[in-house]
Amino acid sequence: MKKFLFVIGMLIAFASASHAQGYSYTYIRNYAQGMGYGIGQEWNCGLEQGQYFTKTFNFKSGVTYDIIALSDDGSVLDVDMEILTPSGYLYDRNSRTGKFAEVIFTPTYDRNLTIKVKNNNSETPYYASRVYFMIAYK
Repeated sequence: MKKFLFVIGMLIAFASASHAQGYSYTYIRNYAQGMGYGIGQEWNCGLEQGQYFTKTFNFKSGVTYDIIALSDDGSVLDVDMEILTPSGYLYDRNSRTGKFAEVIFTPTYDRNLTIKVKNNNSETPYYASRVYFMIAYK
């Protein structure tokens, strides 16, 4: 019995290692591609509660963008995302509470926008939980 449990434990460990990006992230990425979206950019970083990171990208007119941010970490309760103009004004943001944030938009002209992703609430506030985001487009 101990040998069986050891083998099961090893299989789970290897399966976890093979999904370094996390199961939810991989699932959502594959789903977006299945819906006809291309994946443009992907980023991740460790964020403690209240911390955020930003990245600025050029978005093309007439292209629909689906920007998704999430954490597979069980202690993360709320991931927030804002899209900001070059002068810092709010262009769009997610409006839900949870470990998944999504913003879909189609710019009317080419423009630079900054994506701000924040670990807004976590059960382990001083632990830097892995937070991912991707830019899907079509």
